[in-house]
Parts: sequence; C-alpha cells; structure tokens
Amino acid sequence: MMGIGRIDGSSESTPGPRHGAKIVPGAHVPVRLATDKAVISREAKHAVVLTDARVERARSEPAVRADRVAEARARLETGALDQPEVLRAAAEKIVDSLD
Repeated sequence: MMGIGRIDGSSESTPGPRHGAKIVPGAHVPVRLATDKAVISREAKHAVVLTDARVERARSEPAVRADRVAEARARLETGALDQPEVLRAAAEKIVDSLD
C-alpha cells in the first residue's frame, strides 16, 4: 500500500470523525433580513391573498371520499382524462378559478 498521508497527518485509509458545526434537529437558525430595496408588486400581493384563500378553502372542505378517489384513479388508468375536450374543460376551470 502506498504511504499517502492525509491532511490531518495520519496515513490511515479509514476516515476519522469529522469536526465541524454540530447540527441539532429543531435548532433555531437565525435569518438575516434583506437589506436590498426590493418591492413586491400589488399584483403579487393580491396573488398571495388569493392563494391563501384557496388554501384555507381547501382545508375547510371535508376529507376526500375513497369512492371518489377510486373513480378518479380508474379514469386516469383508462385514459379517459386524456381526451382533448376533457383537457379543455379542465383548463377552462383553472382559468375561471384565477379570476
């Protein structure tokens, strides 16, 4: 075996324990506040409000029923959702939800 030394001076091929910052799960990591002059647009703020409202609405709805999940899975597996008219209807629903 070649006698190539490691940075720490040892010649063993097995790495030793690493010395560095200890990471403690759940420890608080300080966050630096930005010092730039970035401005968030009115439209972006409005989008955040709409998104938050949708999230709250989704959280307040009843849990998804197993029969509806099974039906949707069957439609996916058979390719029924790959039809152009189905895709168009889904796109229209998405556009309508953004207004």
